[in-house]
Amino acid sequence: MAGWGRSFWLAIKVIVFSILWSIIGGIIFYVGLLLGGSSLITYLITMDFTSLSELNLASIIVGVILVAIGLFIISLGSLASVIKVTSDEGVNECYKMMYYRGTPGMPPPGGSGFQLGFEVSQDNEPDYDI
Repeated sequence: MAGWGRSFWLAIKVIVFSILWSIIGGIIFYVGLLLGGSSLITYLITMDFTSLSELNLASIIVGVILVAIGLFIISLGSLASVIKVTSDEGVNECYKMMYYRGTPGMPPPGGSGFQLGFEVSQDNEPDYDI
């Protein structure tokens, strides 16, 4: 089982991965705002349909799509960071349990797995546990 120190270290890993995904998604989001935001703000201020040329309309559509992709990357990347770190740690803990404790039902390494009720000491004379 993971201790508190390990848990906080994993939380820091999740935060770092989430920040990286937020930077990547934020760049795409910002590019979308730059492309579509200026044309959209100009249209909303003037409310004049003649200000919407085909080029402005295309930049608004591309900008909205990029904003949506940026938000999608931020949210999905943060969620994927939590899932990845959690599943990696779970697999790590299962591996440690199997490696250190052995597979259930299997004899310990170097032993026969059969207990006779007594142990053999270093001088090969049995110590009877009665």
